[in-house]
Amino acid sequence: MLALSVFTLGVGYLAAGLTVSRTIPQVWRVIRVSDEGVSTATWLITFFGNLVWFAFGVFNHVPAETYANLPCFLLAGATFLVVHARRNTLGRGIVLSLLAVGATTVAVIISKLAGHMAILSVVAVSCAFVMFLPQAFDAVTSKDLTGISITAWSLGMATATMWGVFGVLAHQPPIYAPVIVQLPACTTVVVRTVMNRKKVSAPTTAL
Repeated sequence: MLALSVFTLGVGYLAAGLTVSRTIPQVWRVIRVSDEGVSTATWLITFFGNLVWFAFGVFNHVPAETYANLPCFLLAGATFLVVHARRNTLGRGIVLSLLAVGATTVAVIISKLAGHMAILSVVAVSCAFVMFLPQAFDAVTSKDLTGISITAWSLGMATATMWGVFGVLAHQPPIYAPVIVQLPACTTVVVRTVMNRKKVSAPTTAL
């Protein structure tokens, strides 16, 4: 049992590390190359979801969730705002970010008043299920995906897989269930972006 516990914890921290690392190539590509094809809806939901998952980890004593989502909501928020800045809609991005923070605060307060984290868990899991769907949709429908980082979304595939393994080992359905949607969504983004790069033969394909 001790060996399993140590192994599970190791998987959790690996998943946490991947969660942090997957965002960095994406925000860097937006800054360095382009924001074309990047879904602001995905990054807003990701920002909100990371905030709620952070609270979920704190109140449910899941260190991997806590440590992963603290830097993640900062990075997701940065990506969201950088994209809005490039599109000259920074004010709107700031307002939406503040609304996400407010919604997270309300969810935490309601959960605390209710005496359990069921509400917080539902919000967190709902975000985890849908957070990558807008980007997957844009990857299928957009003609220009030069802003999408293949590295970031490949790491997203690995991240989803590791959280799935961790959730199963830790007996945490809220953690492993969203992988059913996340993994195919990330895979769709990667495949479509690779196809788009080959089609347009852009010189700035590496990241």
